[in-house]
Amino acid sequence: MARRSFIQSAGIISLFTLISRVLGLVRDHLCARMFGTGTVWDAFVIAFTLPNLFRRLFGEGALSAAFIPVFSRYLERGERKEAWDMISAVATALALLLAVIVIVGIIFASFIPSLGISDDIQIDRLEATLIKILLPYTFLICLAALLMAVLNTLGHFTVPALAQVVLNVCWIGGAVLLAPQMGETPAEQVVGIALAIILGGMIQLFMQAPQVLRAGVQIRPYFNFRHPGLVEVGAKMLPIVLGLAPTQLNIVADRLIAKLMAGDGANSVLFFSNRLMQFPLALIGIAMATAAFPLFSRYSARNMTTALREAFHKALRITLFLSIPASIGLVVLREPIVNLFFNYDQFAQGNGLERTAECLLYYAVGIWAFCIQQIVVRAFYATGNTRVPVRVSIAAVALNLTLNILLVGPLGAAGLALATSLTGTVQVLVLIGLMEKQIGAAFDERLVASIIKTLGIACVMGLVAFGVRLLIDTGSDTTGARVALVFVPLVVSIGLFFGCAKLLRMTEVDEIFSFKRQRDADDSSP
Repeated sequence: MARRSFIQSAGIISLFTLISRVLGLVRDHLCARMFGTGTVWDAFVIAFTLPNLFRRLFGEGALSAAFIPVFSRYLERGERKEAWDMISAVATALALLLAVIVIVGIIFASFIPSLGISDDIQIDRLEATLIKILLPYTFLICLAALLMAVLNTLGHFTVPALAQVVLNVCWIGGAVLLAPQMGETPAEQVVGIALAIILGGMIQLFMQAPQVLRAGVQIRPYFNFRHPGLVEVGAKMLPIVLGLAPTQLNIVADRLIAKLMAGDGANSVLFFSNRLMQFPLALIGIAMATAAFPLFSRYSARNMTTALREAFHKALRITLFLSIPASIGLVVLREPIVNLFFNYDQFAQGNGLERTAECLLYYAVGIWAFCIQQIVVRAFYATGNTRVPVRVSIAAVALNLTLNILLVGPLGAAGLALATSLTGTVQVLVLIGLMEKQIGAAFDERLVASIIKTLGIACVMGLVAFGVRLLIDTGSDTTGARVALVFVPLVVSIGLFFGCAKLLRMTEVDEIFSFKRQRDADDSSP
């Protein structure tokens, strides 16, 4: 059966990711207006950190990376019944593990108010309540991630990508409909947001199940914890979890450092600036990596090192072609973007605009690194080498914590954002250097030439965007003026970037905008 090229698959993922991220901006806009950058939203950010931590560890991060290569190999061998048994065993074991985590987490949350972490006992109680509500989201989203991995491996990307949209739809509904019904104070209303997230997790899980069944996959409770596929997934997953755990625990440490050392609102401004940074990261880096990973895995399973290397270079070229201008554009337009999307009502009451824009500046300089890190790490995982990313991740955590302590004093919350970008840059450069030993040349002449051209025209694009911004800035703060200050420079600079790329005959333009269904070289399944 012919498969879409991974660029076409990335296009599907990017389309729904774009829809999801646009809805995400709407939801964040609503929450910024309702809660601003005060202690209530700080409490929500800290509470939501825990389910996100476990989602990264046991969901879309480690589980997908360990599961897809094993599942791909079963399919390549035509062992479909064994593949269904493996999925069932993995799903059963995962569900039991997640249930234990949720129960233990809820019990632990009950003791938070007595720890006296903050000066406000009411905020500590609110954090405990939100943690208890949000932890079950871990169970739902991790099982949904397993179904997503199954469908992606089978070449189905639309429904899993659409599932991303659901959470934001529910979140927006919670902000508009449910939160006002919970009470009049922000502390009461934020509980409605948490409940809406749980509903979103349920829908994300159950909307993918029919597609899995239509694909012929048979999943059932299966308590064979010695199944070879489950054992192999567990063996692959353990070092990945160990590699991800330091980074995720470091995020928790960042939250605590921000809470204790960067003042009230620090977690809020980091949250809102990070959300803006996540827009291009998801649209470019995660979409490309998600689509390319099954292809990497198939080439690795067939010992096709040359094809794997070429696919890796192609993914890097296109990702850098898009992420470098995204970094520069976000740096240039950071303040107008924050002003347009967030600077209203409660958010505008303090200095949230300046603090969030400063954090966004330091996040933006690392976007290109965060994007290609998604590609490089998945290339390691596809080849079965999980040790290198683990070791580099542990070293990166130590670097990040050191930079956090050094930079939070002079820069406040923005110092934590800068530490994240600097660490991400060092981490991805080290990984690319080590990839040389894995698949041969991590860079080729075509990739280097593409980077040089992309960087050159992206810098020109940034200068033009800045000039257009200055030219049309009348000092007005109406909605129309806010929209114009973002989208006029954006449209002009994007048009200039792709026009220059076309003049320089960069093939990335045609590769991105080619919608013709094609077959990847040597990419067919029995």
